[in-house]
Amino acid sequence: MSNVKEVYESIIMNGFYDEKYGMKSKMIDGKKHGVCIDFSLELIEKLRQNGYLAGLISTLNEDKDLHAAVVYKNLETEEVNIADPVADVRKLTGLTDEQRQRVIEAILRIENWNRKIEDYIKEYGVITAYNDDLSKSIESVRDREELEAVPSINKEIPKKSKPIQTLTALSQVKNVADGPTLLACQTLYKKGISTYCSNYEPNGCVSINVDYNSLSEENKEIVLKLKEENPENYYIKNKTGFYGLLGDNDEITEDNLMELVFGFNETKGTTIPEINLEMNQLISMLKKQPYLQGVYTRQEVLDNKYHLSIKYDLLSDSEATCKSSESDNNNQIAINEGLLYSKKYDRFFKDDVAKSRYIESLYRQEHDLRTEEEIAKEGGVFYDTERQMFFETEKEAELYSRKAEEYENESIVTITDMVEADMDRRVSKTITDKIKNFFNRMIDKLKGKEDRE
Repeated sequence: MSNVKEVYESIIMNGFYDEKYGMKSKMIDGKKHGVCIDFSLELIEKLRQNGYLAGLISTLNEDKDLHAAVVYKNLETEEVNIADPVADVRKLTGLTDEQRQRVIEAILRIENWNRKIEDYIKEYGVITAYNDDLSKSIESVRDREELEAVPSINKEIPKKSKPIQTLTALSQVKNVADGPTLLACQTLYKKGISTYCSNYEPNGCVSINVDYNSLSEENKEIVLKLKEENPENYYIKNKTGFYGLLGDNDEITEDNLMELVFGFNETKGTTIPEINLEMNQLISMLKKQPYLQGVYTRQEVLDNKYHLSIKYDLLSDSEATCKSSESDNNNQIAINEGLLYSKKYDRFFKDDVAKSRYIESLYRQEHDLRTEEEIAKEGGVFYDTERQMFFETEKEAELYSRKAEEYENESIVTITDMVEADMDRRVSKTITDKIKNFFNRMIDKLKGKEDRE
């Protein structure tokens, strides 16, 4: 078995750029004469023979002509990159075999066989991906997550069984989302929208739950319109702590926590990569917004929005009453309600995770090719690489790290950004823990009563 570099080298060393033989390549004097698509298709075939997943992509060159290349996945590392063989075939065209041997190492060091997706998009622009029959698979690909969803390099991903966990980074989404829901969950994250859970039953239902209350007013209007136009794909339901399923809309009321559930009830006959793209299409029209789950204005806190959200957490023992008044300043309100307050953003936050997601949503673009560190630097905030969280300042990050270390051996439940459903009970680990804690509190109260008697 050859690695991608070896396969790539064999193709460019025996390639000859010749527009006369475009799409009808021909061997002449031991060299394959053709254009970008010919060398790309040859690379795809040989990569597949050597255990890689690979597919055809294209961009537009300066003359607005299609420029073909290859996206491929290493199945051992799951790494996805781009190879652009014609870029190097052109450099070798017209050289003798001896001259080719002299320059090949220098050419390979440029690593056109191992281009990072972000760098490639910056250089060439949006990407179109193709199926094996050369029909278009995805158009206008603008970031890594979209390209990784291309069916040609995707596969049947087994269902994940992960406990509830808090997500603070886009890269973490793939650790918990099932194959058919991955791209949509990543897209929602980039849009600043809070997801609650994802669910996939092979050949059955596939769905994602979104905190409806955390949508912007613009996005709520879009969802209501979608619900009317495609009632079999969109439902708005009361959020109970149990995983909602498709079917039966509930009345939207101001004091109830609601969730948007979207997806398909029937997926039989559709592959996981195909479902992945279709699920993403269901929410592609939602707009980028600030992250709003666990984020409140002063008036929303005084109007009891925060405590109402706690009230509807299953078995919560928190009082659903705001303890502050109009005369309290913001710092005092934060203390009274157990919230964080930021003077810079003039917002209250349920916890540091909600604040991190809010800060990130302000500075991350929907199709952002920058790293988190670059996003933070350009936004004038701080990104903690170890915690994978955004903070206003480095000092704030240090304070959080010290606080987190004190509790690292304890189970802390914070913002639920996305969870994997318990397929037997459809109850999250958080709910299970709350039930246990509820009964433990009851036992403690009973013991106290017996002691008094």
